[in-house]
Amino acid sequence: MGHSDVEMANMAGEGTPPGSARFHRAKHNPEFFQSKDRLRVDEKKSQKFRKRMQGEGTKVQARLFKNEEGRTIGYYGGIEEEEQEQKRHFPFVTATFSIGQTAILIYSIVMNGGFADPMVNPMIGPNSSTLTILGANVPALIKEGEFWRFTTPIALHAGIIHLGFNLLSQLRAAVPLEKEFGWWRILIVYMIGGIGGNLASAIFTPTSVSVGASSSLFAMLGLQLADLIINWADTDRPVRALIILVITIIISLALGLLPIVDNYSHIGGFIVGVFSGFIFLKSTRFGHCQKFLVVLGSFLLLVYMTAGFFVFYQDIDTSGRRDEQLAQRCTHNVCALALTCIYVSGKSGD
Repeated sequence: MGHSDVEMANMAGEGTPPGSARFHRAKHNPEFFQSKDRLRVDEKKSQKFRKRMQGEGTKVQARLFKNEEGRTIGYYGGIEEEEQEQKRHFPFVTATFSIGQTAILIYSIVMNGGFADPMVNPMIGPNSSTLTILGANVPALIKEGEFWRFTTPIALHAGIIHLGFNLLSQLRAAVPLEKEFGWWRILIVYMIGGIGGNLASAIFTPTSVSVGASSSLFAMLGLQLADLIINWADTDRPVRALIILVITIIISLALGLLPIVDNYSHIGGFIVGVFSGFIFLKSTRFGHCQKFLVVLGSFLLLVYMTAGFFVFYQDIDTSGRRDEQLAQRCTHNVCALALTCIYVSGKSGD
């Protein structure tokens, strides 16, 4: 997509501040490149512009030029610089999680005294009792006060096969996202997605023992979808990108239908990833629409978490067999009625 001189001025001059999501992918007006050598560099505005971009998480070089009439024309000169910066940037958040998850699996196997019986754990790993001691998602224990179990399952895996698949997905999805959006955004979404996914798992499978970073990985898919929605106009072949992403999501959720896989955590992580993306990702065309998405994402994330914790800690049966009990509790709180019925109606329609 090409940008006119006016569009470049709006993005790089005194117009709306840019984000980091799509700038390095934009193709700029060739005519402007041919004439830029005849323009004067406005160092003062260029410096302000670079600081503004760095504040958005984009470390690049940018120059602003004045034409013969003294009007500021934007020229983003950091395409190559940013791509080189991305190549040099080491995705330490993804690497730290990957190394830590591998080390913890090894420790859990040693603690277990070796591998569990393959008939008990086909993933080639420890027993569920060992994973429970280390912090697996056990809803009954969470209700007794061990709330840290909403986060610790992210670091645990059922076995070598489980960890292997997750590491492949993690390196393929999280590494480019961390390079593009920065380490702190990925860290926040990774953790919030894991918590949101484990919350959904605890609600819909209250008797299970679950572990794994799959909920966080699905949050990365949700982040990709949010990025595509936010920066649709500046994405190369957005329809094609959407089709590929939707196919990936469908296949991933289909694999979650296997008996030993917790698809509820996947769905929860994905939903939280989309909402978090609306909050933390920036658009190259920041304006009222972007502000609306930030507010919308914040509201939806708050609703999701509030509804989830309410349903979980009120011990509401999400199987739909205690509708009368749920209705009685809902009548005491109008907000609870709006929030909890989402879960019940979704489960009853299965």
